Amino acid sequence: CQGMNFITAMFLTFLSEEESFWLLVVVMNEEPYKLRELFGEDMAGTHEVLYIAEKLLAQFLPKLSKHLEVESIHVSMFVTQWLLTVYTSTFPFDLVARVWDSFLVEGWKVVYRVMLSLLEHASKDILDLQFEQILHYLREFPSTVNGQVIMTGSLKIALKRKHIQKHVNEWRRHASGGEERSKISTSKFKKRRASDDNSSVASSSINSSLGHERAFPKIAVLPTNFLLKAPKEIVVEDLSEQLLPIIGTKKFAVMLHNVLTPEECSELIDRAEENGFEDASIYDRRTNRAHRNCTRYVTDDINLAENWFERIAHALAGTPSEKKLMHAPWIDMRNTGKVHCAVSLNERLRMLKYKQGQFFHSHHDATFVRGAEEGERAGEMSSVSVHVYLNQKFKGGFTTFQGKGRHLDVKPKTGSILLFEHNILHEGQKVTHGKKYVVRTDIMYSTANVGFTSAASGTTLTQQL
Repeated sequence: CQGMNFITAMFLTFLSEEESFWLLVVVMNEEPYKLRELFGEDMAGTHEVLYIAEKLLAQFLPKLSKHLEVESIHVSMFVTQWLLTVYTSTFPFDLVARVWDSFLVEGWKVVYRVMLSLLEHASKDILDLQFEQILHYLREFPSTVNGQVIMTGSLKIALKRKHIQKHVNEWRRHASGGEERSKISTSKFKKRRASDDNSSVASSSINSSLGHERAFPKIAVLPTNFLLKAPKEIVVEDLSEQLLPIIGTKKFAVMLHNVLTPEECSELIDRAEENGFEDASIYDRRTNRAHRNCTRYVTDDINLAENWFERIAHALAGTPSEKKLMHAPWIDMRNTGKVHCAVSLNERLRMLKYKQGQFFHSHHDATFVRGAEEGERAGEMSSVSVHVYLNQKFKGGFTTFQGKGRHLDVKPKTGSILLFEHNILHEGQKVTHGKKYVVRTDIMYSTANVGFTSAASGTTLTQQL
């Protein structure tokens, strides 16, 4: 299709021919772009994109949508060229470069946002025009826009991925005669009761101020590509040698980079923000001062936990850290002759949001043991802490390991996962600018014929921080 010419030409202004070719391969075939579907023989992807554009126009600019309908102008008469070429064909380079910077990170969401911003910008003029005048106006309009103004306006439009996904589902049901052509991967976010205590902080002087029970809302349906593996190669950074002079012994600590894509991280943040965070402060009983000062969103998601566990295991396969992760040799099993085996990631995902001035002082993470109500999983225990970093555009907020008067700062990076033994003293440093988002969970371990832990030492899911 000739539409690809404009996209390729834009690539060539920044990249070599070989780099342009491979970038074209990616945007044509890979999520979250899939431009090939726009240029197939039946142009099925084009019909879907135009359907979504029509519905979003009616939702966000109803007055303009109604006027165009009265004048018998369908959205396909002017946005087809915009969307098929992702604005590369007729708009100023000032806008094109800005759109593609965002498109390569966010995917189609930014394309629809920019479309709405453009039409919002033009609506005052269009509402006073009739059929032929509108078509003439829209032919001339692209050359007149200011890229910075349009992009700034697009960020003010409250478009969410759930809006897009809703129309995707509608179109695919319609296109397949009422049957879903694609199975939408749903995150099993269940409403669970959760009460706070001091179970994940090994100090008797700290107690949560949130001892009441509460229900956590569901997160909406996630797009099909949400659980796909990250396209970048996962990089393993072993921190154990760096920790040796700090804590005096070799402990398991590994940082995995590029485990999640930026889009996946953004998706998680968006879903949690839509459902809302609640206060998760913990106070020192003796001083009544905050030991942890942040907000939190909690959910149970077995599917997502399994997916992340597979990514972690795959990344460490064949490395010196694999055996340590899979068997946790630091757990004392001398009197039993048994070996622990990593079996899963704890499905209780706790997303913490730290704003400017918020922190989590020094602490050890406590072991979580599944109770009898967990059936066959009873007795499974946690031993490795998991921090999933969802963003990095903030200042401060390092995860800091401490010991012997020294420390090691770990800088959060978008899509990275930090794994370390529960018994390493650490803190979340104060965020000095921006917001920090991190998901906290655990690696769970089991042994053959493991006995159920007594109530005195075990904890339940609803007791976890």
